[in-house]
Amino acid sequence: MVQLLRSLYMVYGLLIFTVQLLVYAPFFVLGFAIFGKSAERPLGWIAHKVVGPTTMLLCLVFLQTRGKKTIRGTGPHIIVSNHSSFLDILLNAAAYPGTYKWLSKKEMAKVPIFGVVVKGLCIFVDRRSPESRQQSYEDMKSCLENGSSILLYPEGTRNRTGEPLQPFYDGAFRLASETGFPLAVNTLKSPGKLASPHRPLDLRPGIVHAYWDLIPDTQARDIEDLKSQVRGIMISNLGE
Repeated sequence: MVQLLRSLYMVYGLLIFTVQLLVYAPFFVLGFAIFGKSAERPLGWIAHKVVGPTTMLLCLVFLQTRGKKTIRGTGPHIIVSNHSSFLDILLNAAAYPGTYKWLSKKEMAKVPIFGVVVKGLCIFVDRRSPESRQQSYEDMKSCLENGSSILLYPEGTRNRTGEPLQPFYDGAFRLASETGFPLAVNTLKSPGKLASPHRPLDLRPGIVHAYWDLIPDTQARDIEDLKSQVRGIMISNLGE
């Protein structure tokens, strides 16, 4: 019975999110068609600060953030976060003081309505294609150089293991080492308890804690050293 109620609550959450996408989709389509890249930041603000937080509020998912002052005014950032639920992208956006682009698999561009809304707000990649992965890497560097932050999940996919974190991929840390932009570490504590990564339809109300930490000295740093430092920060926050 409990799982049935959680599944029904997830359907309610999807309806809330879909209605908002239907409302805002025309603005995104027109904005990108008329203003092109100059529309990315204002439309990104709507996505990050209106659509996501409204969905969370109506679903009674609340966010408590610590350390936001640590990163404010130090960007653009390479944001790295742990990943254990579908809520994470909404939580990251609500927790971050600005806006950012995120790396997304190219299949997301084909999702009805959603694909239209996120056009220009993320960098699509075909993970099976070395050429696409390299192009997405160059696109992320260009975004940072143009003043836009980037969000990456170093675990790659949602954590469905019994461990606090999965092994990290090199991408975010290579990007930081080569460009020198600071790493903003966003640790999300227990979102998987509200939306399990093991079930496609699962949601309940609750509170998620988001912690921010900054690693400003990334230029030419050893990639494994950066990975170890970020993992240590996240493990410490998850244990609190």
